[in-house]
Order: sequence, then C-alpha cells, then structure tokens
Amino acid sequence: MGDDPKTSAPSNIATNSTIFDTTQIAEARSFFQKRWQPPSGLTQTLEYSLTVDVDGSIARILPLNKPAREFIDNTGIPAIGKPFVSGNKSGQNIRIRVVFSPDGKVKTFSESE
Repeated sequence: MGDDPKTSAPSNIATNSTIFDTTQIAEARSFFQKRWQPPSGLTQTLEYSLTVDVDGSIARILPLNKPAREFIDNTGIPAIGKPFVSGNKSGQNIRIRVVFSPDGKVKTFSESE
C-alpha cells in the first residue's frame, strides 16, 4: 500500500496539466457545436487557427482556407478580445484548430507552436 500513493501522485500531476488543455479544447468544441449551422451552398470544410489569450478570450483568428475567409461570419467565432473558454492556468496562450464541416460536425484540437 505504501507504493500506491507514490505511484498515483506523479500521474495526478501529469494529468492536471493535460486536463487544462483538454478542458479548453472541449469547451471550444461544445461552444461551436451549439452554434454551428452550415450555410446553404457550403461544400468544403472551414478551417481556422484560433489563438486564445491567457484569460480565455480570442486573441487571433486565422482562416486557413478560402471558404473559411468567405464564411467566417457564419461560424459563431467570438470577436477578438471577447470571452471564449476558461483561462489557461499555465499562463500561456494556446492555439486551437477548429474545423467546421458542411454536414454540421465540428472538430477542435490543440495546435502546437
């Protein structure tokens, strides 16, 4: 039994740092899934790279393909400076890739620097 606390403590620490990233990615996914209504005539995915400030607000929106530039107003992405997800406790901006599909699906995942 003495070994169990020693074994679980490091994994808890590692898990906590991952949970913050996962939580923000999950919050972003939930945010967009509730709002995404594909416009009629959309045939391609829309891809964006979002930079999220330490406080969880949008710092930068980068459309990654031509349809993403054309349909940005349909996505529900908050304006720059607006609250978006919970703050990042590690004190760093995070980048989130968001992919909106014509079939109504939304994918979000972390982008490494």
